[in-house]
Amino acid sequence: VNVQATCDVLSGVANVSFFYAHYDDAQPWYAKQAWYRRCARDHVAYREKVKSRFVVNAIASRGSAWAETYSHVWIIDEDVRLPPLRYVRHFLRESHGHGALISQ
Repeated sequence: VNVQATCDVLSGVANVSFFYAHYDDAQPWYAKQAWYRRCARDHVAYREKVKSRFVVNAIASRGSAWAETYSHVWIIDEDVRLPPLRYVRHFLRESHGHGALISQ
């Protein structure tokens, strides 16, 4: 439910796209969900369970394409609950406006 809620909130923000990293063979289940098909720009599946390794693997395989496409990469756990859209937009606008490389 939280992954769908994240999709619903962030899909209302301009210039945000989704890259899902699956570690538990759940991608086929997610792929059947309408919200996932609407939000997922790309995905990978790793046997890795350590989040930092997901990022290393993804950057190693897609880093140059990501550098050309994205200004920021935001890593969100599936159990994170985002605040309402207006707060998320404000956070992203402020982070970008201040040139923050890491925001929390």
